[in-house]
This record gives sequence, C-alpha cells and structure tokens, in this order.
Amino acid sequence: MSAVQYVFIGLNPGDAGPLPELFGNFHGDRKSCDYRLAAITYGTAAWGGFITDLEGSLESDSSKVKVGQANVTALLDHLKDLGIPQSATLIALGSKVYKALEGNLPAGYPLSQLMHYSGMNGHWRFEKERKKVRQIIEAHTAL
Repeated sequence: MSAVQYVFIGLNPGDAGPLPELFGNFHGDRKSCDYRLAAITYGTAAWGGFITDLEGSLESDSSKVKVGQANVTALLDHLKDLGIPQSATLIALGSKVYKALEGNLPAGYPLSQLMHYSGMNGHWRFEKERKKVRQIIEAHTAL
C-alpha cells in the first residue's frame, strides 16, 4: 500500500445528510454537491485522497463553527495516528479552513486550497477547480 499523498480537509460535518447513517453527510441529497469534488479529482493522482474535517461538530452553518490552533493540532495528531506522512499535501476546502491551517501549521506541511464544492457557493466552476487540482499535483510532484 502506498502512502497517502493528498488530504482534503473540510471545515466540519454538515447536518443536512440522512443522519445517523455512517458518513451521512456525504452521498446524501444531490443538493450537497459533493459530486463536484469527485468530478475535479477523477482520473488524477488526487483521486482517492483521504478526506477529513478540521472540527467535529455537526453543523451546516459554517459561521457557527469556530476553529483554531487546538483543531489543527488535533488534525495533525489524527493524520500521524493514521500513518499519513507529513509530506502529504493538505488541501483546504474553502477559505475558512485554509486560514486556520495557514496560521497554525508548523513549517514543512505542504498546503493548498480549493474552493469549497458546496452548492451554496455560486462562484464554484469546474474548469477553474480542476485546473487548481492539476496545479496542486504538479507542485506536490516537484517536492
């Protein structure tokens, strides 16, 4: 088994899925638009990357979710416990996650950002995000 190279990090699990089903916040109603993440990574080295959340509360209103250094420390401990190497590129899904990671990650962690795939995000464009995925992979490969 090869080491994980890409880790997608969302803010937190949403509460709009068919809970309490395991992973109910994914693959729920089409309106969640999680298929967008699959579409932009399909056929790339990032396809099948690990996905997790920075904070654990079930809340779909991101303005109610607060994150800081303790969340980043817990995330890094979680990744270490899973055997995910520090060389894996962390890909923040959205600006709130990116800002939390950027300000609190120790040196040496590769960090990139994609626009969150949520249907509430009217600025999300397949071509633009697919291009970003390719750029992230190229940067990771150059490390």
